[in-house]
Amino acid sequence: ETNKLQNLRSNLLEDIKKNHQHGILVHAGSIVGFDNDDLSIFQQQYDFFKESGIPNIQVMPLQAPDGSPLMKRMIKEGRYIDWEQSAKNNPGQINSMNTFTIIPKQMTTKQLYNGLCWLLKNLYIPDNFIYRLKTFFENYEQSPKKDKLKISRLPLDFRSIGMTTRFIKFMITKVTHAERKAFWEMYNVVRLSSHPHKF
Repeated sequence: ETNKLQNLRSNLLEDIKKNHQHGILVHAGSIVGFDNDDLSIFQQQYDFFKESGIPNIQVMPLQAPDGSPLMKRMIKEGRYIDWEQSAKNNPGQINSMNTFTIIPKQMTTKQLYNGLCWLLKNLYIPDNFIYRLKTFFENYEQSPKKDKLKISRLPLDFRSIGMTTRFIKFMITKVTHAERKAFWEMYNVVRLSSHPHKF
């Protein structure tokens, strides 16, 4: 639907794994709300990202930017939402999760919003995030290319020392028991890796 035919020429999961094997952490941006998306899209995306080993994922609703062919088509089909007008009518309630500019074909905007919330919540449950982080480090550690890579180490400077000090203070004084537990689980995944940027 986006005419990104390059994404159909190879196996995306294999491509992501190749990046991991070269020590490259992939960040993902994903969109839901296309005409072919029904309510199963949220589970499909969750399953894909779980298998991919991409820890950091941004998911957004499909937007019809001003002047775009998509906007023109949505207006013609009576499915365009003027989000600026919506923001005026609902001050204080607009955020990146509900700035809808289209009415999806196979779900309501409420279903799209609830699906987005479900997907992001489940992607970032600590155990699920840690599973994907672990997959990245396993792909890197099992790489046949790992020993030939030349990944420069990050320099130790006052900025990084200051950030580390503030982080430790935050961990001691502000976080909940569950957050501290999740941190140590992530730490235990990371500390065993030989990746120069593991922390």
